[in-house]
Amino acid sequence: SHAALVGYRATNSTTVGDASAQWVLDNNKVGNGPAKLSQPIEYGEWDFDTLTLNTNSQYINAARAKVARNTVNNNALDLFFAPILGYQTADIATLGVTAGRTRQIMLVQDVSCSFSGNDIKNSRNANVAFLDYLDQHPYPRDMIGMTLFGGRAWYPPVYNLSLVENHYSAMRAEFRNVDICSSMPSYMYGTPSPHCSTTQARGIILAREQFQAFGDSREFQAIVIISDGEPNVGMKKSANNGSNESIRAANQVWGVDKNGVDMRSWDYESYGCLDKNDPVHNNYLNGATGSSSCKDRWDYTYFDGGVHMWSVFFNEGGGNENWMKNNMVK
Repeated sequence: SHAALVGYRATNSTTVGDASAQWVLDNNKVGNGPAKLSQPIEYGEWDFDTLTLNTNSQYINAARAKVARNTVNNNALDLFFAPILGYQTADIATLGVTAGRTRQIMLVQDVSCSFSGNDIKNSRNANVAFLDYLDQHPYPRDMIGMTLFGGRAWYPPVYNLSLVENHYSAMRAEFRNVDICSSMPSYMYGTPSPHCSTTQARGIILAREQFQAFGDSREFQAIVIISDGEPNVGMKKSANNGSNESIRAANQVWGVDKNGVDMRSWDYESYGCLDKNDPVHNNYLNGATGSSSCKDRWDYTYFDGGVHMWSVFFNEGGGNENWMKNNMVK
C-alpha cells in the first residue's frame, strides 16, 4: 500500500502505483514464498475520523492493498507441524492502508535587501512551482500561506493559511509579485515602509500565529524558510550574529522554547517596532504609541508544537551564515 501510494503520488497514475506495489511483492517473500494481491489495489480519500476509504472521491490520499498466500492463488502457505494433524497448507492474508495527512504549509520568504537579484527571482519561481504542485497533486483540504520578512514581517490577507482549492488562483497571482521589500508592489495590503534588514524570527513567529489561527495540529504542518541566512540585523546581537532569536522561534514551532521546556507563545515584536504602517497589528506594540523600543513579549498561550521546519538556503559561501544550515531544520 505504501509503494502504491508513493508511485501514484509521483505520477498521478494508478498504473504506476500498481506497478510499484507489484515490484515490492516480487522482491519480498512471505513465509519463504511469493505472495500475491488478492484483490485490485484501491485508491481514494481516507477519512481519519471514521477510518474509511472513499474510492469515489475526487481526491486520492490513500491506497489499500490486500496481500495473500492462499489456495485460490495456488500459493497457500506450506505448514511444518500441522501435517501431523492432516493440515498441509493454510490461507493467510492481510489488508494494509497507507494514507497521507492533509498538508498545512507556511512559506517564510526572505525579502530583505540582501536577497535581491537572482535570489528573489529564483525563490519566487520556486514558490509558484510549489503552489502549482499542491494544486496538481492535491490532498483533501491542503492549505498554504506565506509570510514575508525583512526587518519586519508581514503578509497581505491573501497570504493567510488558506485552502489551496479555494485560493489557488489568487495566491498564484500574488506569489508572482513577491519582491524585495523596497520594491514590493504598493497595492499589497500590510506592506510596511522599506525596512530591509533581516529578522527571520519574525517571519517564523507570524507563521506560528497562522497555525494557531487557521491550522489543525492533527494534520502535517510545516514551515519552509527561504533565506540567505544573513544575520538578524536590528534584533538582539549574540555570538551567533543575532541568529539566536531565529533559532528560538524555530525551536518553539517544533515544540520547545530556548530552555527546551516551555511552549508559551513568544513574540519578539514580529511586526516591527512601532510600525505606523500597520494599524491592524498595532496592539503588538505594547501600547507604546510614542516609543521606539522593541521588547520580548510572552502571550502565555500554549502552542502545541510539532511543526516541521525545512530550509531552502541561498548561500553557498557558508561562513557566518552556517547557523541557518545547522539549526533551521526540525
